[in-house]
Amino acid sequence: EYVEMLYAEGDAYDTATSTLAAIQFHFPATIGHLRHSWKMCQVWKRIEPPARVKPFTPLMVLGIAGAFYSLDMIGLAALVTTGFDGFLRTGELFALQPLSVSFYPDKAILRLSNTKTSLRKGVDEMVVIESEVACKFLKLACQNRHAGKPILEISVWKARRVFLQIL
Repeated sequence: EYVEMLYAEGDAYDTATSTLAAIQFHFPATIGHLRHSWKMCQVWKRIEPPARVKPFTPLMVLGIAGAFYSLDMIGLAALVTTGFDGFLRTGELFALQPLSVSFYPDKAILRLSNTKTSLRKGVDEMVVIESEVACKFLKLACQNRHAGKPILEISVWKARRVFLQIL
């Protein structure tokens, strides 16, 4: 009845499974006597769509990039806007170097090496960045960086921490 009530009230699936697991852990005599509840959880899992993280909107990305810019973290502002426009993986962003970026009047082209696909196929991937804001941030970030150093001016660990603080 408890699992049915959780489902009916729109609670999360993991609340039910965590509760059942906790009951069995603290009261071992219940093991084997909650079969019906576990079966209900299995049905629940099949019919409930998985919870997904909502993607950033362009406005959110601009806000995050603006916050990085105001903290004088131009590299992070460039990586956030570039990653959003080019749909890049985090590892690809953090490894991006100025020598991998070619600028054109209205776009930038990134040469990505050591990606999952490039290692499999043996060729570098190319990504076109068309966002005007991303290109401007990339130009600013690449101006003051050594060509062989990453655009990210701080450690990956610190970048993730600052990102979480900004969010």
